[in-house]
Amino acid sequence: MRPRILLFVAFTFFFTVMVMPFESNGHSVDIYVVQMSDENHLVRRAAAEQLVRVSNDHADAVLPLLVTALQDEDKHVRRYTAMALGTMGSPVVDAIPALIGALKDEDATVRSKIAEILGRHGKDRAPEVVPALIAALTDENLWVRSKVVTALGRLGAAAHEAIPVLITALQDDKKGVRRRAAEALGRIGKSAAVPALIAALQDQDKAVRRYAAKALGRIGKPAHAAVPALTQRLSDADESVALSAAVALGRIGEPVGSALSMLIDALQTEEWHIREEAVAALGGVATSAQGIVPVLVEALDDEHKGVRYHALEALMGIDTPEAIKAVEEFRKNSEQ
Repeated sequence: MRPRILLFVAFTFFFTVMVMPFESNGHSVDIYVVQMSDENHLVRRAAAEQLVRVSNDHADAVLPLLVTALQDEDKHVRRYTAMALGTMGSPVVDAIPALIGALKDEDATVRSKIAEILGRHGKDRAPEVVPALIAALTDENLWVRSKVVTALGRLGAAAHEAIPVLITALQDDKKGVRRRAAEALGRIGKSAAVPALIAALQDQDKAVRRYAAKALGRIGKPAHAAVPALTQRLSDADESVALSAAVALGRIGEPVGSALSMLIDALQTEEWHIREEAVAALGGVATSAQGIVPVLVEALDDEHKGVRYHALEALMGIDTPEAIKAVEEFRKNSEQ
């Protein structure tokens, strides 16, 4: 029998006989504690894989074990360990020092997963997490850098310290990094990013231009300086960029005539998320632009609840007989 076949048989035996019974019969996770210390890396690997499935329900019991396993010599054990930590909720915050250390793991898959976890759970520990993620932006692996940029964006305003490096990332030679950098700057939402995002509206990649426009829209009124550049993008060769520019102008509160027409037309598209963005942007200018209230009233009948919600929210802030009547009728019909 060939060595590879013998290895496969051994792995199958350990997984089937030593691991599976404990999961399927609902036994204590204590068995995994034992297996994660086994000399055989195949046993540790199989146990780590099982912890991915149960760690969220047994966080108190397995968190110390997983923190230790981040140092395992086998990269597959470390990968499953990172996956298991990723399934946890708030308890994983206690592992943040270990997670920060794992950003330097020799395996790129581990590093990318750790960055993702820090982005989801690091907001309350931003003073520790943000500098570590900033340092990781120099990672040689494209996927890791992309995950780090996304993580910083998910931290929102708590990652304001990262704005300079994210602005630098807008110049990355990989368009995927530039896209995520633009999105992250929008999520952080500080006016310091506006000049760089305006420049990104000229990027050769249409997705970068689209994310830059969306980011400026997220920043809102503090991005008023972007109005001329966004107005130019209304005639972008890519329709999605033009629409994103129109939405951004609406959110900033300075929609030109063509932007309003584009937003109103967007309410007829089949894609609900585009209709939702358009109606939200229209809601931001409904009090200053003529003819918007009837459009919002019509959007109350949209098949998607997100569109209806934004239309209702906008109408509730408009003090006209038409808007007040529409809100009252909507509430009355909702109660029936």
